[in-house]
Amino acid sequence: SSHLVSALRRLRCQPGMERLSLALWLAWCLARPAQADSPSERRFPDDEVLASQRYFSKSWHEHYGKGDAEYCGTAYLDDASVLMRLGPAAADIEKLAGWQDPHLVRGAAAIKSFWNETIAVLGLKNLRDEEGATTELVLDDNTVVLERGFAFDQVRGHVFSEIWVRSAEEWKLRSSVMAIESQVAPLGAHAASEAAAPSPAPAAALAEAKGGSTSASDAGSSEAKGGHTLLVLLLLTISGLGAALLMHRSRRRKQAIIAGFEEMLG
Repeated sequence: SSHLVSALRRLRCQPGMERLSLALWLAWCLARPAQADSPSERRFPDDEVLASQRYFSKSWHEHYGKGDAEYCGTAYLDDASVLMRLGPAAADIEKLAGWQDPHLVRGAAAIKSFWNETIAVLGLKNLRDEEGATTELVLDDNTVVLERGFAFDQVRGHVFSEIWVRSAEEWKLRSSVMAIESQVAPLGAHAASEAAAPSPAPAAALAEAKGGSTSASDAGSSEAKGGHTLLVLLLLTISGLGAALLMHRSRRRKQAIIAGFEEMLG
């Protein structure tokens, strides 16, 4: 602006062609900002821009789920930035990773290390967007801003601004501003491994139940065997008594027959 004021003062003092040339130069200078401020012509409607960008956003989430910090880092521009407020998890994160609150990271290489630490050190698992909480804003054909909620198994939070820009045939992240708003489980790779491991309690309970069932079965089997033995002994006793009674009756009948013959002979 100071150059324009100086040029206007000079314009008053210039005669003829020099004055005309200076006037044309001033007109060009004044017109250039207006042209720069005018909106560029759009080539694509918003839905096509979003459809193109969503593929890269989805791919980023899928690679993070696989623990691919290399991909997550290269998805950012070389001069990108990430700002994360640690919220209620600040104390635990400082102990585990040494981060200060808020944690600012600049550059694709540092951002790759940042996401790697969230996996390997903090043990964050199962990244997902909060359902129905994503807002998409198309600034132009090459720029999209996202705002959404996010959740891991251990923490939940909000991405206030995530700027994606078109770079040749790809979409890249220019910046991310986010905050952890609640912590629902312990942090740390060790804690995450313990949470993912199957609990031994069900197996022990199953073994105990199986043992109890076996004992009960054995006890029932023993009782059944005992009952069967008693029944056999009872039957044998009854059979013996019956046989003895028959033998006694047969003996008395024989004695009576013998006595009858003796009387006849006598």
